[in-house]
Amino acid sequence: MYAQQASESRREKKQYFISWASYQIPMRPTGPVTYIETEWLVSYYLGKYDTDGNLVRFTKFLRELRPTGQMRKPDQQAPKAKYFEVIESADNQSKPGREIPYSGTEGRASYFRALHGVLSQQPPLELVLQTVFFEDEYSYWPNKTLKSRVTKKEDGTVNRREFDSSGKELVQQYH
Repeated sequence: MYAQQASESRREKKQYFISWASYQIPMRPTGPVTYIETEWLVSYYLGKYDTDGNLVRFTKFLRELRPTGQMRKPDQQAPKAKYFEVIESADNQSKPGREIPYSGTEGRASYFRALHGVLSQQPPLELVLQTVFFEDEYSYWPNKTLKSRVTKKEDGTVNRREFDSSGKELVQQYH
């Protein structure tokens, strides 16, 4: 999925958000932020827009933190958190790889985070899993009214809604 998103980003504009307003379709994202500003959020949203400015994809990401019991030595000059890529070992264990900036976690399904607190303690190393909680995909008629909305949920449920060129709902399907 992330590879697909990377190739699509060449023709779509993306923007991160803190939330969304109302149950209007398509969603109305609010609180635009940069990816860097999502660093400490448990969840955040990614909106993608076509060249006409229509919202074509709206995704909610959740972050799950898993303490690993592994430690990294604190660096007195270090920021409050350091990030590391995930390397999968031959025995399917996730291990920390090279250090990356927080911006390097964008688009990754997982990464490690070492928190720095009291200098006398070793910072815990956490595995951070970023999962898609839900994703809306929208298509539009040439007159810019909504043609369809496809919602994919974390549990695999798919909901498809179709609209005529005036915006009236025609079909709703669940899978």
